[in-house]
Amino acid sequence: MPRVAVAAPLYDWSGAYVGGALGWANNSNRFAGGAAIPPLGVGGAVVFPTITKDGITGSFLVGYNHQFNQFVVGVEGDVGYRMVGEKRYNQVWGDFLTAHTNWGGSIRGRFGYAFDRALLYTTGGVAFQAAKATYGGFWGSIGLGDSVRWGWTLGAGIEYAFAKHWIAGVEYRYTDLGTDTYTWPAGFTHNLGVAGLSQSSTSNQVTGRLSYKFQ
Repeated sequence: MPRVAVAAPLYDWSGAYVGGALGWANNSNRFAGGAAIPPLGVGGAVVFPTITKDGITGSFLVGYNHQFNQFVVGVEGDVGYRMVGEKRYNQVWGDFLTAHTNWGGSIRGRFGYAFDRALLYTTGGVAFQAAKATYGGFWGSIGLGDSVRWGWTLGAGIEYAFAKHWIAGVEYRYTDLGTDTYTWPAGFTHNLGVAGLSQSSTSNQVTGRLSYKFQ
């Protein structure tokens, strides 16, 4: 009897997984002055910097996917360290601004379309990062926030299941943490002539991913 060819079953993306991601991150911190303080009143004339820094990001991730037909929906969370260091900006009068982000993470939904073992997906949700900044000079320094900031993140990626339980991929994400405003405490000495500063923080990242699917 002739042999009947049997089609190999399509890969099933459903199930829980854990893994890690490693790649490049860019943090951008934009500063602007608050209300002018008389008699200094130079706030409108001061040009404030945008401080950017590139570096390495690494994170641990955990998630769950459910597949119906060729569509895949899921939820994923990640948290990790950002080794982007500190970027320092100096003005001609000797004052300085620094900004850096030590760690961050996100909780996101995922929606994708599977081509057997390949998956194209978009992802988005809530993001959090520890974005720290400092303003100072010869007179001393003051912290412009040293706590977790919340925002949103959106991105897309591609994954490939090269074995039953192992999945590799590449992902890009953009994150926006919004704007925080810092007001100087009473009696604070400075040279800017403004009542405080606002800081807007965004980041881009591209990571390679490797995960283990239990099911």
